[in-house]
This record gives sequence, C-alpha cells and structure tokens, in this order.
Amino acid sequence: MDGRASEPADKIYMPKGGVGVVDVDSRRVACSLVTARGVYCLLDDKTFGPYSDAGMPEVHPESGLATWMARTGNQWTVVVEGEAHATYDGLLPGSPCVSPDGRRIAYGAKRGKDWFVVIDREAHGLYRGLLKDTPRFSGDSQRVIWAAQGTFGWLVYANGKKEGRALDDKELKAIIHRLS
Repeated sequence: MDGRASEPADKIYMPKGGVGVVDVDSRRVACSLVTARGVYCLLDDKTFGPYSDAGMPEVHPESGLATWMARTGNQWTVVVEGEAHATYDGLLPGSPCVSPDGRRIAYGAKRGKDWFVVIDREAHGLYRGLLKDTPRFSGDSQRVIWAAQGTFGWLVYANGKKEGRALDDKELKAIIHRLS
C-alpha cells in the first residue's frame, strides 16, 4: 500500500454498487480496506492508516474534499484529506458534515460524558447529548444547526446560539417526524 508489496485485503468497504467513491469530475477515488494489520483508507494514490476501525471515505461532490472517521485504540478522529483532527472518546453517527460549498466541516464529538459540536476545528458547548445526524449546515453554508440535550430538555442551536425554548422528548420527536 506504500509502493511495496503488501498483504491482500480481507474486505474492501465500498458503497452499494461496489464502485468506491468517485467525485463529479472522476478525479478522486476512495475506499477503505480491512487487512490483518488494521483498516486502511485509500484516497487517490495515497494510503492512510492503519486504524483500528474507519468509516468509508466520502468525497464532497462540489469541492472534492475527502473526509472520514477513524478510530485508533479507544480514540476517534475526523480525518480531512488525510489530516487527522483532534481525538475524542466518540463521534456522533452521521459525522462529519461538510457544508454545501465544501469549505466547512462540522461534527459531534464526546469527551467523557460531555458532548459538543466541532465547527471548523473549534469546539462549541457542553451538552448531555446531541441529536443524531446533527450538526447540519444551511443551504448557503453560513449557519450550522444542531439539537442538544440540556438540563430541561432539547435545545436547537444555530451558530452556537440557542434558538427558542427547550423542547421535551415528545415535542422533539414530533418535529423530527414532521421533518422526515
């Protein structure tokens, strides 16, 4: 995988259809492979890893930016173009989220019992929990929106500022149901 002969992969992770990830201009290819030494992520002609575990790399359709989640030991990180961000005890499923213009990245991360949102490498808030599949960017890439569990219920945030009042679980489920 580094230009030398290497052991064969036990598994290759690819999306449905088995094609790997190819960007709009067909310049980028990405996949994850499992070997006896660990999980590797292949991006174009480069190999990253080994990791204890890694998600399938995703290539942003507009910018071509490649991102994935990876675990080494008990620590998780978001990897952007092969460069690992800070390590955490956990990452929120659905992370990372790349803005529509492909220039910004946001994800939910956990240290100990505390959850927070990382936007462009900067941590925001300390919460009891984050809603799955948040944070998300607005269509113009200017706002980052997420739902976090606070002391008195769920709160919706936009760019780190609380929007509206706390919602109980029933209200939040109703909103999610309407949006899905």
